[in-house]
Amino acid sequence: MKTNLRMARKALRIFPLLILSTIITGASAAVYNLMYMQATGIGVEAAKVYFIEGGDSGTECTINIGTNGTYVSISNMKGWPNATRVYENATAIHNGDTSSRTATLTFDSWSGDTSNVTMTVKVYNSAGVQQGNTISAGTEGSSASLTIPAGENFRVQWEIKWNAGASSSYSVSVTLSLRVNE
Repeated sequence: MKTNLRMARKALRIFPLLILSTIITGASAAVYNLMYMQATGIGVEAAKVYFIEGGDSGTECTINIGTNGTYVSISNMKGWPNATRVYENATAIHNGDTSSRTATLTFDSWSGDTSNVTMTVKVYNSAGVQQGNTISAGTEGSSASLTIPAGENFRVQWEIKWNAGASSSYSVSVTLSLRVNE
């Protein structure tokens, strides 16, 4: 009985030390050093790769090119239920540089009645040969890697297929990003 009482007293003496060491360990984990990085003299240069209007612009869809060609908005594209509508040349990507540029066109996001439509985007060179993979709207990471020669235009083709039961009130919005490497 005395042994049990002695063990209990030892445990009570050690317990506060255990609590204190846990607090000290937790507090020391919050110690860190801050370092800073500063960039100065950051300038502006003209875009070397930019969007231009395609042949479908104004006739089948509306294309608005942003300042400097670094943004494009495509609107008024439509499709029939249970049929594929193809916009062969809604917009194009132009390499205005004196050397080839590598770029990646990637699905970013979409919203709306997405469960009722299948959309793909393909990129073609001036000879009509598909470049990179087919981009599937709604598939995360879906992208096309491109090498655009100097002075070339690569047309961007959209394919839209609504499900058979889709109504004229359905719509979606799709965002793609174009990453151009230096």
